[in-house]
Amino acid sequence: MECIETIERGIVKAQRIYSEQYPERRLPHHTTFTNIHQRLREFVKFEKRSHDSGRTREVRTEALEKDVLNLIEESPETSTRKIDRVLNVTIRILKEQQLYAYHLQRMQALPIRDILSRVVFCQWLINMIGQLWFMHDGAPAHFGISMDWSKRTCKLASPLL
Repeated sequence: MECIETIERGIVKAQRIYSEQYPERRLPHHTTFTNIHQRLREFVKFEKRSHDSGRTREVRTEALEKDVLNLIEESPETSTRKIDRVLNVTIRILKEQQLYAYHLQRMQALPIRDILSRVVFCQWLINMIGQLWFMHDGAPAHFGISMDWSKRTCKLASPLL
């Protein structure tokens, strides 16, 4: 309170008194003190000025919730912003009903026509692994540093490549 009284006498003095009273706090910018001084001169008290600002909202009732849900049921593709504009409501009703502004969709799906070709490829791959891993003598395959022979064999033998 003492800081506020000294603002009338000078902003620099008010800053000094504030820093003495609250040494552990960070000193506010000088424009903060200027704004406080201006607000006190205009309104004589500290009061939130934005209490009537913005768009008024409808009072939330059961009928309003039903209207929102009916609008969604009629056209599910309606955006939440449009619902907000038409009925003048918040989106909180939608969130409480677990209705969100997005929808799930499959991004990766296996079409039925591809299933048979994948099964054929997997069977071929299993056979090739068995042939390459255990050669005719029963020992594991050993081709040295380069695997060129096995890569060529796979390319030649694959029904799909």
